[in-house]
Amino acid sequence: MNINVRAAKESDAAAFLDLWDALDSETEFMLYEPDERQASLETQQSNLANAESSDNVQIFVLEDVDTDLLAGFCAGRRSSNLRDKHSLHMVAGIRQAYTGKTWGYTLLKELESWARENDVSRLELSVMVNNTKAIALYEKLGYKFEGTKINAVKLKSGFVDEHIMAKLI
Repeated sequence: MNINVRAAKESDAAAFLDLWDALDSETEFMLYEPDERQASLETQQSNLANAESSDNVQIFVLEDVDTDLLAGFCAGRRSSNLRDKHSLHMVAGIRQAYTGKTWGYTLLKELESWARENDVSRLELSVMVNNTKAIALYEKLGYKFEGTKINAVKLKSGFVDEHIMAKLI
C-alpha cells in the first residue's frame, strides 16, 4: 500500500465527493446520512480552491497512490475574528479499509503541525461517545475531555451524546 498525506487541492473534488459518499455509507460517525450531502462537483471544486488560498482553512488528504483513491481526510477551520482565531475546529474521516493502520494519527499530526505554523494554540473537535477508536486516538494525541453534549446527534438507532475534546499546543 503506497500512501501519501498531502494538502487537498481543487483537482481532488471528484475524489473527495467519492470519499464522502463512502464515509457516509460505511459509518454512522460522520454527520451525514448516505445520500444526504448535496455538494455538486462545482461546489466542491470551489470549496477546495478557497481552502487552498485560505489562512483559516486547511484540508489534508490520505491518498492511496496505487489506486488514486482518497482514503481519508482531516480538515481544520478557524475564525478570522481576533478573539478566537487561535482555535481550530477539526473533523476527520477515514475509509474503513484504511483504519487501524496509524493513518488517522498521521493526518492529525499533519494538521497539528500546520496549526503550530499558523499561530493556532487550541485544537478542538466533537466525537460521538460510542466512537471508542477515535476517542482512543484523540487521547493518545493529548486531547482532553471538556464536556459532553447530550442528545447531540440523532441516528436511526436513537440519540447519541457527543464529547467535546481539545488540545492546547
